[in-house]
Amino acid sequence: MSRTTITDLADACGVSTATVSRVFNNRNIVDAETREKILTKALEVGYSPKLTARKDCIGIIVEQYNQISSSGYDSMAIAALSEAIFKEGIRLEILPITAASVIREKFYLGIISCLYNDSSLKLFRGIKKVPKVELNSIHNDDPSIVSDDVQGIKIAIDYFISLGHQRIGFIGKKLENYNSSSRLSAFSMAIKNQAALLPVQGFSHLIDSTDGVLDATARLMREGVTSILCSSEELGPPVSHALFLLGKQIPGDISIISFETQGVSQYLTPAHTTIGQNFITLAQNAVQILIEGSKKQSTQIKGLVKNVPYTFILRESTGAKK
Repeated sequence: MSRTTITDLADACGVSTATVSRVFNNRNIVDAETREKILTKALEVGYSPKLTARKDCIGIIVEQYNQISSSGYDSMAIAALSEAIFKEGIRLEILPITAASVIREKFYLGIISCLYNDSSLKLFRGIKKVPKVELNSIHNDDPSIVSDDVQGIKIAIDYFISLGHQRIGFIGKKLENYNSSSRLSAFSMAIKNQAALLPVQGFSHLIDSTDGVLDATARLMREGVTSILCSSEELGPPVSHALFLLGKQIPGDISIISFETQGVSQYLTPAHTTIGQNFITLAQNAVQILIEGSKKQSTQIKGLVKNVPYTFILRESTGAKK
């Protein structure tokens, strides 16, 4: 029986061979309907280009292309994953979760989630027969690599307390996802453990978007906090700006610890003391799980959770309580 060629597949789909090539090499944007049609037909007729037959591609699944900024969580996670994948001699594709329907086992060694919205994670978890790893989210059916929020936030709270701060604020995002709940829970646990020994109090406020930072910061000022933990990569700069608008000096009036944002945190005025996610280690673990899984011909390692510790970076935004 003769091997199905790219021309055969193009004729079967009513498209040009160039369009088929674009779909398999990701060189140009092909609309989702055409891409789905070509991939489905390829499975039916047994078309296997040399590259895709080797499954030498890992997909990085993101929320949307237009949500990837030059700094922040998405860019740091994608940069670390790209480096880890390239070091293994593997190709990569960055795909929005809206492309979930066109992801096929035949064409991917595996896929890695950089998602944080519950609706997106639900779509990701619905992708069948493709090895998957979740980054900073946990699900019983997929292996997960997560930053150790309990360890990282404990470091921040312990440092505040070592400087004499006893009224500690927390500003986080109001999202129904693992990160938001994990970080708030870790903050509450750290405060509770310290309160058993010292007169420490915690005050937390969750916001829908960065538009709510000023109001949340003002409420913390009214509650008499002397230090604030900003619980995501995007919150450090707007909280600093809010304190400026409220006439507060950092660290003279308020100490701040935020999450490390490469290329941003060290250039704020003053530079922020941070806890940083180890994106290189997160990425290396995620990629190795997919590679090892492919060698064992296994699509999942159910229930596996690896915790990666945070790094504490001391700068000028923290000082002794006055």
